[in-house]
Amino acid sequence: MGGRYNRPGKAKLPLTRNRTPGLWWPRFFPSLFRPFPKVLTTCCCCLLIMPYNSAHHCVVEVENFLFVLGGEDQWNPNGGVHNGEYVPWLYCYDPVMDVWARKQDMNTKRAIHTLAVMNDRLYAIGGNHLKGFSHLDVMLVECYDPKGDQWNILQTPILEGRSGPGCAVLDDSIYLVGGYSWSMGAYKSSTICYSPEKGTWTELEGDVAEPLAGPACSTVILPACVPYNK
Repeated sequence: MGGRYNRPGKAKLPLTRNRTPGLWWPRFFPSLFRPFPKVLTTCCCCLLIMPYNSAHHCVVEVENFLFVLGGEDQWNPNGGVHNGEYVPWLYCYDPVMDVWARKQDMNTKRAIHTLAVMNDRLYAIGGNHLKGFSHLDVMLVECYDPKGDQWNILQTPILEGRSGPGCAVLDDSIYLVGGYSWSMGAYKSSTICYSPEKGTWTELEGDVAEPLAGPACSTVILPACVPYNK
């Protein structure tokens, strides 16, 4: 990333606050390879305020731009049990110009969803929306093309409702772990996989240790042989 908030040789970590609008840059982002223990401090400065006071949204980075999708607009008192309205909005933040741009809305309002990036496409999956005071699972899966600023609803919906699932991408497939199904009234312990190439969902064998929602997932490629040190 470039621009007036960047210093040469210093990486920046943008943070989107949950419920408080705005972006923060830590001025000094410590090297991951710096030896421990060492006390490291960060100093943050506030950037341009977010267009809406969002909670339960998703944030991803594509080619040095931040995309903030959906969630609950805390500035709007006419909505859900959390005193906010669920929204389909998509905003893009340019860190060089320090500006927000409104992009094409999703076809469905959703919050507590997940957003995966694969092959320069954004995939909005899961979450829920409100009908009155009732939470309804969002079954539709949507794909966004940043270059064309266009959303498409995929032909294959998710296998079952999942709010707050863990999400990771591996080998051109999207994996969801856990989550909460409002229609079933239960937390999930299974893992499901979506293949954009085949347009299919698959439930994998084996479950996590216990049903859960809100896990953090990442992709780690392990070596074929791990050295053993006594």
